[in-house]
Amino acid sequence: MRKGMALPIETIVVIILAVMVLVILTTYFLGVWGEKKQTADQLQQQLTGSCLEYITKAASCDYQSLDITIRQNVQNAVSNIKLMCNQPVGNPVCSCRTGASDQEIIRTCCRVYCP
Repeated sequence: MRKGMALPIETIVVIILAVMVLVILTTYFLGVWGEKKQTADQLQQQLTGSCLEYITKAASCDYQSLDITIRQNVQNAVSNIKLMCNQPVGNPVCSCRTGASDQEIIRTCCRVYCP
């Protein structure tokens, strides 16, 4: 091989390797961030559904003053809201302090419906 041919072949090999590394990195990061975004969106939809279920059945944001029958009707929604509190997905859908009461969790996570 002549001296003049070595430079272009080495350059082409380096360019091909650089392009392959960029494609692999781009695919990895878009895949990871895409999954987190999708999961956060799913959690937000579940939280919205649970908040709407709670408000529809309870017709009040004041959980402490609800009748025992109404509390039983909204227990599933309250349980779902509590489960979604502080989910570890990038930015949490809603953030609750440790040991928070049901009333505080509902007001924090369903603040759009319970200002």
